Amino acid sequence: MLMAILRFLFISIASSYCTITSAQKTVKISVTQNQELIESDTSTKKFLFIWDEVVVKNRKTMNKINSAIQNGIKHFKKEIPWDAEEYSPEFKVAYSKNNLITYTLIEYTYFEGAPHGNRQFQTLNFNALTGE
Repeated sequence: MLMAILRFLFISIASSYCTITSAQKTVKISVTQNQELIESDTSTKKFLFIWDEVVVKNRKTMNKINSAIQNGIKHFKKEIPWDAEEYSPEFKVAYSKNNLITYTLIEYTYFEGAPHGNRQFQTLNFNALTGE
């Protein structure tokens, strides 16, 4: 009798810690491209910003993802090195499968006289179902 009670308790406890995963729906992810030419106030330099925006069916999720992307791009726009010889910003979806979106923000900067340029990377990851 004691063994039966212990076995019952063990099964009850074990089942409360087991998670059953059901098949999640897969979200269709597409990308649109936008661009903006940024001009210097003090020189004749211009830099073209081209970025991907994520498109998913759920508008709230889409807005949440694209808002986070825009915040990242704003940082790069504020920090444009106008004295650089070369500046190439690149903002794109690097991965979009299994309800996961990986977005990369990359900039390449080269200053005259330097032996080589420098790249700065930032990566953003999103759940395509929730936007988080």
